[in-house]
Formats: sequence, structure tokens, C-alpha cells
Amino acid sequence: MTHANSYEVFASLYGRAVTTTEPKFKAGDRVRLSLYASLFVDPNKLKFRKGYRSRFTKDVYTMVETDFGSPHLYRLEENEGDLLPSRYYEPEMSLYTGDVGETEE
Repeated sequence: MTHANSYEVFASLYGRAVTTTEPKFKAGDRVRLSLYASLFVDPNKLKFRKGYRSRFTKDVYTMVETDFGSPHLYRLEENEGDLLPSRYYEPEMSLYTGDVGETEE
């Protein structure tokens, strides 16, 4: 078995193919984190409700690396270059398209 034929070997052993998806974010993307990160761990903790308040932080982080797996995990850094201590899932982040200097009130 080699890395080149690992998908065929997996499919023959377990009877199903491995699904690989492209990561939603790439290195250099700027993102905001969810204020309700615990929602993705325990969905019964906070039910969906309507509101006008933001559900993401005002802080903007930069994507540094992606851990390819199922699901993908992402490593972020602050604007000062300090790495955040944990890795984050895709639903916990939102792509930020504005300027880094501007903030929303």
C-alpha cells in the first residue's frame, strides 16, 4: 500500500469511498470568530433565535494553516502575529471582506 493507492485500499477494505472536500478557507484569508462557539459543541445549549446583534466578534484574524481531516481544522493568528492557542472548525468562522482598520458599531 502506498499513499497513491490508499483510497482504493480503503474502499476495498471497508466498502465505501473516502470523501474528500476542499477547505472553505485558505491561508491568508481574514475571518471573524463566532461568539457562540459552544453552539457547535452542544446544539441544545443555545437555540436559534432572531436578533439584530452580531453573532461574530469584531476582531479580525488571519488564517495561517489548515489541518486536512474530517472535518477541517484551522489555525489562526492575531494581527500582531501571535497564534491563537486552539484550532477552529468552519462553522465557527465567517470570511471577512472589509478593511482591517474599519470596525462596525
